Amino acid sequence: SAPLEALKAQAVAARTYAFRNRDTFRSRGYGLKANEQSQVYGGVNLEDPRTARAVNDTRGILVTYRGEAIEALFHAACGGVTENNEEVWASPPAAYERAVACPGCRRSPLPPWKARFDYPTIAKRLRAYGWNVGEITRITTTMTSTGRIKDVMVHSSTGTARVPGNNFRIMVDRKAIRSLRWMGQASGTAEHDEDDRSSVPSPTGSTAMGQEPEPEVEGDGSVPAADTAIRDIIGRYVADDPGGRFLEVMGVGWGHGVGLCQRGAKLLAETGRSYPAILRTYYTGAQLGRAY
Repeated sequence: SAPLEALKAQAVAARTYAFRNRDTFRSRGYGLKANEQSQVYGGVNLEDPRTARAVNDTRGILVTYRGEAIEALFHAACGGVTENNEEVWASPPAAYERAVACPGCRRSPLPPWKARFDYPTIAKRLRAYGWNVGEITRITTTMTSTGRIKDVMVHSSTGTARVPGNNFRIMVDRKAIRSLRWMGQASGTAEHDEDDRSSVPSPTGSTAMGQEPEPEVEGDGSVPAADTAIRDIIGRYVADDPGGRFLEVMGVGWGHGVGLCQRGAKLLAETGRSYPAILRTYYTGAQLGRAY
């Protein structure tokens, strides 16, 4: 249902990501995987004439920064503002992946979502990824400048594990915890840490970071100094019941929030934006180049 210009923007972003990472698995005899480790591809039987046209109409075109193909990340819906890449992953700041206001998502956001997990379930899922988590007594959070969860501190009988927010979301249940824009809670008391440095280091190989598949392909702007709606609810992200048995959150958006917002791109295209303009909206200072 997305306009052709939005599909073209997505095609260029996906091509750029694949081009930049084309040698990731070269030591195994191939370059990319057709799953979330590279990019999800369901095969020719799932191809659509409109997306095929978007691919053909943009043949060979990449998003570049200073002459190099960028790490063109994308997600389903940002909820009104995208995120700086270094706030989600332990990577150097990328000049082209800065947080920007998303006019489309602000004008027509997806409905809020809710998620609830009991503490034993959270502990079990984190331990499955190698985290040293005992019996959980409390969960607290820190926040990025855009209002997303940066780190989740899991306080348990074995200490406090500082889990990067996107890792926590993926390891616990990324289908239920759709994003890191946690807007409040249904009940209980909130916990928010300004600074908590007593953490258990993350185990080797348990980070679950990087590109993730998103559920759908559904103007330029800088991030305000403070998003009033977010700032008004600082400290109200995480709800615990009186017995400390569950985590309950409510949020907006879908995905990690970095780079191209697919919902925002769709809505920008509906207002007449071209695919180059859409790409420049989400990839700060980027240009279009040609690989072939």
